[in-house]
Amino acid sequence: MIKPVVVSVLSIATGALVWPYATAGTLYSLHPIAMGIFVASSIGAVVTLQRTTEESKTATARAKNVDLHAALQFLSVVSASVGFYAIYANKVNNNRGHFKTPHSIFGATVYTLSVATAIAGILLKNNVIPRKNMYMHRYFGLASLFGAVLTVSSGLLLYYEKKVMGPVVGPLIALAFAGCALVSLYNPLRLGGAQSGTKKE
Repeated sequence: MIKPVVVSVLSIATGALVWPYATAGTLYSLHPIAMGIFVASSIGAVVTLQRTTEESKTATARAKNVDLHAALQFLSVVSASVGFYAIYANKVNNNRGHFKTPHSIFGATVYTLSVATAIAGILLKNNVIPRKNMYMHRYFGLASLFGAVLTVSSGLLLYYEKKVMGPVVGPLIALAFAGCALVSLYNPLRLGGAQSGTKKE
């Protein structure tokens, strides 16, 4: 199955990113740590929507996947918020300007899109928004996923500290995240299929 492989690669990649900064004890270190967890949990949330034939047969199994998807998305938004705060506050402390680079501008855009998509998911799950609009949630979710991977990968490629992580660790983590994101889209790209929680037994 794809799920165990993706989860394993994500765990290793996230650990490789978090570990060098975990002992730094600085405000800035929270940024790469939190953003690594953000992109890993975002990809994980997409992976949960991949259903086996057996899981697709019962409403209980499908609902369990949706609940896990929601929990991982909640973790991703919380992590992104921590990472966003860390870099913003760090720049304030160092009297540096905000949103001066493509990475920071794109990051703020992806953060906003991710939060909006998560809120829309909550409203859809509670039928505040008609479920016929689920396809829009999926499209925006895919856009925020790609944006998250590109933003975190650009940070790893452009700004990662080689003395902290080593000369090749950053690019390898970026490659792992990108690969996992692409693999995780195998099932969700079938947008015309049965939607989670709507298929009747």
